[in-house]
Amino acid sequence: MEIKKDEIVRLVAYLDKLGIKKLDIEKNYNDRVVAQKVAYLMWSLIGSPITADFKFNIKGPYSHDLTVGYFSHKREFQTESDYRLNEKEVAWINKIKNVMKDSLDADTLEIVASLLFLLKRTGSYEEAEKELHVRKPHLSTEAIWQGSNILKTLLLDEKDRDAQMNSINTEMELLDAVSDAELNKFAQ
Repeated sequence: MEIKKDEIVRLVAYLDKLGIKKLDIEKNYNDRVVAQKVAYLMWSLIGSPITADFKFNIKGPYSHDLTVGYFSHKREFQTESDYRLNEKEVAWINKIKNVMKDSLDADTLEIVASLLFLLKRTGSYEEAEKELHVRKPHLSTEAIWQGSNILKTLLLDEKDRDAQMNSINTEMELLDAVSDAELNKFAQ
């Protein structure tokens, strides 16, 4: 099923707000990768219903429907979107910009989107990382870990972050309470 024009207009608005302007989807393969990955990330993170069906492909999550849609509505990629982002969309855009900073390139977006796709399937960061390494052996372990850290930061909400920080603080207090003499017993 072909993606609707209003979904393309929304995607262009996401790209604009992320600082990714005027993609040449006709001639530039990396621009098409960026469009696919931003669409997958935003629509997955926001949870908005779309007509595009994503499957895992050579470059990670890929939607044939989206490809047909952006070639059918390629003019939309060359103009400013008139779509008005809602609060939830703005919040996610800002979070992505803050977390990914200068990493909104095709390669990093591919890794992060692929990990999210695999995380949804496996339910585990470790399993998603392993599967990505198997599916894409050309990727370094470091690049996969960096992508995983980006994804974890994106998915970590304030409540989770606060709970983890409290746990770390409690652990640090316990370690501080242990005397040097007690620590030396374990060192021998």
